[in-house]
Amino acid sequence: MSVVVPPASVSPAVVVPSAPVICSPWLGCPAPLSRAVVALARSFLGLGVCSVRPSSRSFSGWVCVCSFASGSVARSFAAAASSQFQLPFCAVRAVGARFRVSVPCVPSVPVRLGRSRGLFRGRRPVLRLGRGVVVPFRVSSLPVPVASALGSTAVVGFSGSRSVVPSLSLVAAVVAAVPAAVSVSVGCARGVDALFRAAFPAALVFAVSSFGRGRGAFAARSVACVRSVAVSGGVWVSFPGSACPAGLVPSSLSARCFSGSGSGSWASLAFALGLGVRCLVWLPVGVSAPLGWGLLSVGGGWWVACWCAVQLSLF
Repeated sequence: MSVVVPPASVSPAVVVPSAPVICSPWLGCPAPLSRAVVALARSFLGLGVCSVRPSSRSFSGWVCVCSFASGSVARSFAAAASSQFQLPFCAVRAVGARFRVSVPCVPSVPVRLGRSRGLFRGRRPVLRLGRGVVVPFRVSSLPVPVASALGSTAVVGFSGSRSVVPSLSLVAAVVAAVPAAVSVSVGCARGVDALFRAAFPAALVFAVSSFGRGRGAFAARSVACVRSVAVSGGVWVSFPGSACPAGLVPSSLSARCFSGSGSGSWASLAFALGLGVRCLVWLPVGVSAPLGWGLLSVGGGWWVACWCAVQLSLF
């Protein structure tokens, strides 16, 4: 059984003052941090186990599920959460003798995609919160928007510097966040390309030799790689090693991007952005995203295209 509880006026006694609510840079909409949801849930009687899990129906990609012994208490909490966190509604479901309330949220810490144990099983990220205590499970260094984007795409493309590469731990975190069934596109260069070719043996590799000779072959290779991601609505992940060349701007015309700028990584990223591809960018310390590219920092050296939003839905 599922019940939708709309927002309602709530007694100040059950409202958490100044509860953290953040605007997800990937989605562009507000969602409470999981710890704020748990703090609110603890003010209601009969709270059992809480957990944070991914949800394809939540507009934030995650829900904090709080279990209550009483249906009336669960509905009161749902109304309080809707009002406190400015949510359209929260779903209440009867599961056995208990009632679970699903509240859209953003995890308080980044989560790694991996095999979990205990309350939830399978290849998905999980945080367990025992009676309001946050206990992270297999935490990685990936910001939530990055992990969510990588975990919700069917195609992902990688590109980056030949000489300046991210740490192996960061590469391992990215690889772990990509579901096994995802199709991977990557170039034939050394450096970043080589790292992800080794990580994904079944990847579709775009070799320069397949596009003729000379500098034009390198550009044609990169254009084909980006387009293989664009046509499938995938995610482009870029690891440039230096600052963006002056004068380069995103464009859907490959000739404008690959016009001798001297950086294949930035040119490929400019082309991907011009085509409207969802993009994730990791930049080394001291390198910032160029102005006017629509990139927003999400921490840990990661940047995302701020207009890259998914269709919003609830549960």
